[in-house]
Amino acid sequence: MEWENIGMNELSKEVREIINFELDQAEEARAHKYCKNLRIIGVILAVLVIVAGIFGIYCVYADIHWGFYAFLVFALLSVVLFKVYQAKNITRLTRLTNDDCCVIKPLTAYVVMLQYSRRAKNYDTVLQCIGSMLFYMGKFEECKAVAGLLEKYSDTSIAKSYRYSLLAMVALIEKDRDVINKCIEEMETLVSQSPEMYIREAYRVISKYPAMLDAEENGDYAKMSELLELDDAKTFTLKKVSANYRLYKVATVAGLEEEAAKHRGYVIENGGDTFYKKELEAANQ
Repeated sequence: MEWENIGMNELSKEVREIINFELDQAEEARAHKYCKNLRIIGVILAVLVIVAGIFGIYCVYADIHWGFYAFLVFALLSVVLFKVYQAKNITRLTRLTNDDCCVIKPLTAYVVMLQYSRRAKNYDTVLQCIGSMLFYMGKFEECKAVAGLLEKYSDTSIAKSYRYSLLAMVALIEKDRDVINKCIEEMETLVSQSPEMYIREAYRVISKYPAMLDAEENGDYAKMSELLELDDAKTFTLKKVSANYRLYKVATVAGLEEEAAKHRGYVIENGGDTFYKKELEAANQ
């Protein structure tokens, strides 16, 4: 079923049914305001561009050359301002997730944004963001349910890659090798069919999952460190938290108490409202 053939009320309703817990009310109000403002700004700019376009055409016929160029500049600036407003919001949500490890606020915003999305290519991306936030909250069944929506409503290569990435992430936590191997096989097929960089990078990442499971089960701390590719100079906080969580697990198996304590401390200090922090806090209570 193609995205264009469904109403967003239907899709939003299914997502709300999956997320059967309370979202951040303040963030929800903020997201509604942002989406409404974005729509209003879009309409106003469209009207202004049309008016400016009519003026530009008049200037061409009236041999007023500066008027036509003024129209082009105005149209360009209008698009830039619209994109800047969008980018500021996305940058804020990305910072909350990657730098602050705060996932309930971005999850709330993405759920609201889904209600206002009208372009088919946006739906896959927003659903992927919702699924990822659910994963980082430790809502694994809900994450898999959102992956199911990607399968139900879209057959694009990028949507499939989002789905397999989400399922593989959960399978790594649940140590489900069968699901991981299935996702790797499917992603390998997608890589052969699509030039999309996201698909290739996602395939590269989840291809390491079997080796990560082996490293954790065998207590191979050095191997796990190598697989995680943890570069403090470039890596954002959420990835560091995830990596320290995995290193804590393997250090515990290996009996490396000092290393395990160090990694646990990092996760608890920087883990925000992720399941990584909650799990390790509960582990020593």
